[in-house]
Amino acid sequence: MNKIWVVACREFWAMVGTRAFLATLLTMPVLMFGGLFLMPTLDKISGGRERTIRIVDGTGRIAPTLVTMK
Repeated sequence: MNKIWVVACREFWAMVGTRAFLATLLTMPVLMFGGLFLMPTLDKISGGRERTIRIVDGTGRIAPTLVTMK
């Protein structure tokens, strides 16, 4: 059982010790919290106005469903 633990620890530290893992570990919180603060800022800049979306549906099946989804 001790050998399994040694191999598991070695594999864990080999994975965690890579530069890619450490870079991801540092950049993911920045991206997540940056998005939280960026969205309201962009909404203020654009004015938060509603936009119209046009749908081109040659079959006539999808557009009625999308219109009722408001």
